[in-house]
Order: sequence, then structure tokens, then C-alpha cells
Amino acid sequence: MSATGNRDESGFTLLEMLVVIAILGLISGLAFPAVERGLAHQRFRMAAAQVETALRETRARAIATGSAQRFVPPAPDAAMAVAMPQAGLVFHADGSATGAGPAVEGAGRRLSFAIDQATGAIAIAR
Repeated sequence: MSATGNRDESGFTLLEMLVVIAILGLISGLAFPAVERGLAHQRFRMAAAQVETALRETRARAIATGSAQRFVPPAPDAAMAVAMPQAGLVFHADGSATGAGPAVEGAGRRLSFAIDQATGAIAIAR
């Protein structure tokens, strides 16, 4: 007690602490699902980038070696899948291609690659 008779104590009451903890719990409960969705989207983008890189490398290898090269998709993480056409995809020595492009599926998304058979140009199908 101070000389005036007032109690001079500082700090937080239990009720104030419980209110803060409840608010933090509510905020984290809303934030974590959004973060998880963002991470799943990022994993999907990385898997699609790996497939696109493998497509370009296979075409470049066919041109550099002067022989046909069959595209073998990389193995993405467990939550993603690469859908290949049944006939497969082969790049020829002149850069042209035989077959259709693959598609990456996962995280509720699908991204297909279009392959121009005459030139072997690789693009994302819209």
C-alpha cells in the first residue's frame, strides 16, 4: 500500500490473461488453414515447374544427341500426380514431338502442358 491508502500493484489479472489466450487461439485457428492452403499451392507450383523442366531437358537432349528421347516424368511428392497420355511423349532429333503433353494434378488443381508436335514447343494449356 502507498501512503495514500491505494494499492500500487501492477500486472494482469487472470481474467485478462484468459481473454488474451482465447483471442490468440481464435487467430491461430483461422490463420493455420490459410497457411496450409498456401503451402499446398506452392507444392503444386513446384511439381509443375519440375515437369516443365523435365520436358525442356528431354527435348534439348533429343536435339543434342540427334536421337529420339522418350519423356519420363519426374516423381513429384506424394500429394501430386503426373498424368501421361497413354501413347507417351517422344521428342525427335529435330525438336519435334510425337504424343500429347502431360498434366500435373494435386491440391485440387490441374495444369496441362501443350506440346506443338511440329516444333516441340512446350506451353501451358489454357
